[in-house]
Amino acid sequence: MQQIELKLRITRLEVVWEVNNMASLNECRNELRSIINELRDIELNVRNDFIGIGQDLCGNCIDRIADKYEGVLNRLYRVNQNRLASWIMGEK
Repeated sequence: MQQIELKLRITRLEVVWEVNNMASLNECRNELRSIINELRDIELNVRNDFIGIGQDLCGNCIDRIADKYEGVLNRLYRVNQNRLASWIMGEK
């Protein structure tokens, strides 16, 4: 009986852990999306408000950084949360 209770508790902890990590991963994705949006806004403002003083060069630089973050965000969306949880649980 005690073994069954222990197994049930472990299973509940695993479910809670997976939900917490999914939330954390989603929070990371949302925060990164917010940063990308801010970079795009900054780029647009630089291009519009700083005409004649290198706005294209600066705007292009900001755009490249935002593109790199977009690539990271795309990789985060491809993360298989179940495989990640299994990998981490296997380490313990």
